[in-house]
Amino acid sequence: MKKLVFSLLVLLLLFSPVVVTAASPIISQKESIIDEIAEVRRSYKGQLAEYRQANDQFIIAKGQYEKLNTLASLEVAVQDVRKVLSLRDQVLLSYLKIIELELLEADGINLEEKTIALEETKDLQRDFLAHKDLVDNAIDRVAVNQVADDFELLSPRITSLSSYASALLRVGKLQTIYDQSLTLVEATDPRNLTDEPSLKLNEKIRAHNEIKNLMTTLDFNLNFVWDEIKDSRITQQPSETNKLNASIYASLAQVLAFLEEILLDK
Repeated sequence: MKKLVFSLLVLLLLFSPVVVTAASPIISQKESIIDEIAEVRRSYKGQLAEYRQANDQFIIAKGQYEKLNTLASLEVAVQDVRKVLSLRDQVLLSYLKIIELELLEADGINLEEKTIALEETKDLQRDFLAHKDLVDNAIDRVAVNQVADDFELLSPRITSLSSYASALLRVGKLQTIYDQSLTLVEATDPRNLTDEPSLKLNEKIRAHNEIKNLMTTLDFNLNFVWDEIKDSRITQQPSETNKLNASIYASLAQVLAFLEEILLDK
């Protein structure tokens, strides 16, 4: 299926009136963002490993404090938990950066929703930087407990953003394939043919109409999904669009298969 999609999108570029050169600033910008995503992902992976190691060390220190109940063991536990909290904030800051870059790089996303998601990402980055600063400057158990409690206010927000951004990116990919397919559908309209025998032309028109009917349904379903994502953001309730997303994907695959059939029928 991926091979089919790729081959048809290559054909789409051939039909497109816009010529994109290697020096295109749009292409260069996208390549730069993709490279940055890869770099941040590598950092994120390393930070996550460091966080897990520190968390394991804190569990040991906590056990020692509960066993020994001494000031020295308490100090070790406090320092270890502060390290864990700081590393956790750093991991989440990298995660937020990945979300930001993926949203910037993605095509097909409703502009209003993308803007809102990016603004929330920036707000959370600022809040986590401020929280990390508080963690790094917490000097005793009371202060460490306070910043640990403060995290509970940030946690639901990043969970909500993660779900929201994932939905935007997932549907944005479907929207992009739809938009590109629509261009190809319009470019292959057999009504524009002048040298086709009437019998063959009528056959192609019927086939093309079938594709257009599918595209009309896809347009309706995509608009419905975008509305669901918006409602989910407003109500803070998860959207239930997975089944519809699967249906959209299947319909897009059918459209591409039909288009390939028409294009190869010379």
